[in-house]
Amino acid sequence: MNKKSISLIEIIFILIISSVLFLSISNLSLDLNKTNTTEYKKSILKIEFESTRLFLQKKLSIDLNLDKLEYSNNTIYYNGNVLLKNVLSYSKITLNDKITLSICLQDKINMCQNIRIQNDI
Repeated sequence: MNKKSISLIEIIFILIISSVLFLSISNLSLDLNKTNTTEYKKSILKIEFESTRLFLQKKLSIDLNLDKLEYSNNTIYYNGNVLLKNVLSYSKITLNDKITLSICLQDKINMCQNIRIQNDI
């Protein structure tokens, strides 16, 4: 074999290795982006749950009940104002001075949480 054929084989080998590396890195990058997007959406939903819990805790300490809380058309309203959108399911259980809300939200991912609120009189 002459030098040109050996050089050609080396170039082909390098191209194959480069292609495999490029595809692997691209696949990893896409997976990382998908994971980041999912985690971002989960974090936003957790913030929505926590802000709702804090809001309702404050309202419960003022009003002593949550009778102004309503659920219709996949939305939770408080006193006629939108509190949470994209609600898949909602239930409210009141036991003595404790209120438990079971809420499931959907924003391309589904997330459910039980919010427990206690009236601190």
